Amino acid sequence: MKTGLLVFISLVALALAWAALDDITTGSEPSFGLEWTMVGAAILWLAFVVAIWRRHRNLGR
Repeated sequence: MKTGLLVFISLVALALAWAALDDITTGSEPSFGLEWTMVGAAILWLAFVVAIWRRHRNLGR
């Protein structure tokens, strides 16, 4: 995957997780399940990106 695409998707995931957490903390969420799913998906995506970064970094040695 191209680095720019990873960065773009990561920023979108962070923005959606931030919005979901804001909805949860202010009490304006339409559905707790949907909001927590967004947060969980962002965590999984960022863990995937970190794993790719670590693997790429280790291959360079």
